[in-house]
Amino acid sequence: MKPYISVIIPCLNEEHYLPKLLHDLNYQSITNFEVIVIDGNSDDKTVQVAQQFKSNYPIEVFTTNVRNVSYQRNLGAKKSHGKVLVFFDADTRLPKKYLYHISKIFRKKHPHFLTTYIKVDSKKPSEKLFAVLSNLIF
Repeated sequence: MKPYISVIIPCLNEEHYLPKLLHDLNYQSITNFEVIVIDGNSDDKTVQVAQQFKSNYPIEVFTTNVRNVSYQRNLGAKKSHGKVLVFFDADTRLPKKYLYHISKIFRKKHPHFLTTYIKVDSKKPSEKLFAVLSNLIF
């Protein structure tokens, strides 16, 4: 069955962050999604970490010598099969119904794109301020 959502994750040396995001994807309340990891030829074990999740859900891992997040996102989009493309950074964390809510919004309202609120995991006032301002703007 063709996935409704394609989760695209560009990576570069993310072996410590990526497993948390991939673990969060294990607990999503919907299962009609695929994961596309585009690795920028990491120097660590990012690729091996990603491949450990192949038994949990459909995941494809591609490696490119181009270390450019925009290029990697575009390559992930080309490799995807879903109707809705969701782009995450490797250090993103997800609540359990995150993909469900995205799916619901796209099925009901048919937006061309959307963004969500951000919450930083930092105690630095400047980073907290950035998150607040970003949330107000978007």
